[in-house]
Amino acid sequence: MAMDRPWIQAGLKYAVIKKEDLPCLLVQRVARIRPKNEYDSRFITALIDSWEFTHYLLNVQTGTAVPHISSRQISEYKFPKVEEEIQTKVATFRGLFDSNINLNHIMSKKIEYTIAALFRSWFIDFDSVKAKTEGKLPFGMDEEIAALFPDSFEDSELGPIPQGWVVISLGDIAKKTIGGVWGEDKPLPQLQAVRCLRGVDIGHLRNRVRASPPIRWVSNSQIRSRMLENTDILIAGSGAGPLGKTIHCHSNLSNLYTETVVYSNFVFRLRCPSNSEAFFVELTLHHMRQSKEIWSYATGSAIPNLDVHGLLKRRIIKPPQNLIEVFYNEMGDLVDLMNQNVRESNNLTVIRDALLPRLMSGELQVPTEA
Repeated sequence: MAMDRPWIQAGLKYAVIKKEDLPCLLVQRVARIRPKNEYDSRFITALIDSWEFTHYLLNVQTGTAVPHISSRQISEYKFPKVEEEIQTKVATFRGLFDSNINLNHIMSKKIEYTIAALFRSWFIDFDSVKAKTEGKLPFGMDEEIAALFPDSFEDSELGPIPQGWVVISLGDIAKKTIGGVWGEDKPLPQLQAVRCLRGVDIGHLRNRVRASPPIRWVSNSQIRSRMLENTDILIAGSGAGPLGKTIHCHSNLSNLYTETVVYSNFVFRLRCPSNSEAFFVELTLHHMRQSKEIWSYATGSAIPNLDVHGLLKRRIIKPPQNLIEVFYNEMGDLVDLMNQNVRESNNLTVIRDALLPRLMSGELQVPTEA
């Protein structure tokens, strides 16, 4: 558990160490919590994850610029003694939810890797074009789709590219729009509650894990000019961790929260002519981050910032529009499945967090076998 800024708006900063994480070492100002023999570690995890524990930490932490807690304060947290049978029920109950949430995440990551691999094969490595130059049918592709690829290359400023494809600037297909907004941290007259996506939230959503963007309050005019469309891409513009992380603003993104979703002032919004082109550009940017090329557009050292204007000058290879649309449609079912997994995991988390306190208090009875 982090002892400096232990709580941020995304939640309590803690992690559960699993077997596959080992070996690992602690850094400074991180507390290691190891349950005693009479306590189930899974129960302690549920305890730490409870709102009661978070409320306790928020009341005992000290410091303003950098709020912090001590290991003594963590160990002094008091809770009703729970019998071993209840601990087991809590652990089993939480485990059922967590295993399904984790399964959704694993499935989504595999789908994500598949989409990224196919994108690279089609539009970066030109595997289909190479196969056709050798008189072969591209591997795993039917003849109808294969016919959309040329069977030769031509010279360009970026070297050989498929015949009929063009070299353009990223800014020719993706336009930077109005900057983000941060708003107020509490309700004020004439302001509306929104979910404000930060770079860290973009990273979580891109990885199809639960994100908890903060609720902020902004004016109606600020909301109208920053509402997300399915032709938009968000890219994190600051910070060593989030910088360059992206997400395509598919229609399901706004359905994850009851509040309207907007983006913060350290996030850039790029808008494309069509949904399929936004999908293409987002995968292009994701590939640039995975290959670390995105860091050539970072400025500053202590807190790197994205030179988005320089990024939009980057030259890319653009296939014909019909091929972009085919790729988007072919991947559509996979994207829908990933989004379905996210919604299901969010619902499971809400149900788990609502029922767990009742189980820990003994108010809710669940058979251990369940």
